[in-house]
Amino acid sequence: MKKYTTEVGLIKCYKACWIADGMMVGSVDDHFKKLRPYLAALRNRYPRSCFELMTDLTLSTGLHTTFRRLYIGIEALIKGFLLGCRRVVGFDGTFIKTKVGGMLLSAVGRDGNDGMYPIAWAVVEGENQNSWTWFLDLLFKQLNVGSGHGWTFISDQQKVCLSLYIYSTLVIAISNLKCFLFQGLLNAISLLVPDAESRNCSRHIYQNWTVKHKGIFLKSCFYKAVRSTNEVDFQIAIREMSFGRDGVPVSVLAAEDFNKQGPHHFCKAFFKTSSKCGTHSNNMSETFNSYIVAARRLPLIDMLERIRRLLMVRQVEKKKAAAKRTDLVTQHVRENIESMKETAARYVVKPSITDKFEVSMPLADSNRFLVDLRAGSCSCRSWELAETGHTIPDLGQS
Repeated sequence: MKKYTTEVGLIKCYKACWIADGMMVGSVDDHFKKLRPYLAALRNRYPRSCFELMTDLTLSTGLHTTFRRLYIGIEALIKGFLLGCRRVVGFDGTFIKTKVGGMLLSAVGRDGNDGMYPIAWAVVEGENQNSWTWFLDLLFKQLNVGSGHGWTFISDQQKVCLSLYIYSTLVIAISNLKCFLFQGLLNAISLLVPDAESRNCSRHIYQNWTVKHKGIFLKSCFYKAVRSTNEVDFQIAIREMSFGRDGVPVSVLAAEDFNKQGPHHFCKAFFKTSSKCGTHSNNMSETFNSYIVAARRLPLIDMLERIRRLLMVRQVEKKKAAAKRTDLVTQHVRENIESMKETAARYVVKPSITDKFEVSMPLADSNRFLVDLRAGSCSCRSWELAETGHTIPDLGQS
């Protein structure tokens, strides 16, 4: 601008960027016109996959179709999830950062190394019960979920990050909107798979809860209650939240608000053990959203291709890394086991009848747990949630 001694407004700069972007990657109309040939190419390459396009008929200058939704479910990812992952799936929606807008819905699982495993995704007009029901119906048919028995689904709850005391009206409006979107997903899950377990992300619940209840001590009590694997420890954490560790009242209201959040959906003490997974966060979905953040700025077909190629290369790299390992378990699992061994060295183990042991800590002998190796259970419920804490020393003795 100094070189040519001219002044250019911000809007004109944006328009110039849009024109340059259209010259490089094509216009929005061009991308949508190429969508059907693109899906035909995908079906030819992945014949047993599911690619579902939904359009609307509109009447303006003439009868024509308008894009509404697109579902991508590649068979290789579906098959890999069913063969190698627990039946635990996280759902989330994220904005598409283009002029057209829209939302990208995703379903993400956990692989054997406790990393993200993308299963399927869809481009929709927005997050609501109708779009979630459409997406989940296609996904559940591919996964053969049935009524949902043995499956666990995790989603975010409303996120409130502003201070109620300063922006009370705005916060209430945002909270109500997030509640509506979140409730739409819950309604879709309960409608399609009534026997499945629904969990909420504890981190997002904490962000909502901490607006009124701040402090390091209350935060420690919150996550102590969340991570307690049995109801006895859970109630102890709730009492500490109300009266502190010395019996001095801290915040009775904090405990009341905690219980109003629905602890059965985000606290381990109430989780079903059929999934063999004690996760209480939806971080895998957020990891996926961050993984494709650059792709979300691209036009539709370029975005879909970038996501497909990113996951294709990622799967190959993961397969090569796994082929080099000689251990029977994955790297992350091995690190967890070694960490547990250090803690287990302090346990006192008393053998009982065949394959049953009593485990306690030397300085807290009142806390005793019964471990049954044959049944694969521990009275603290940690083993049933795939956290082998008290079983490590027993396995060593047996």
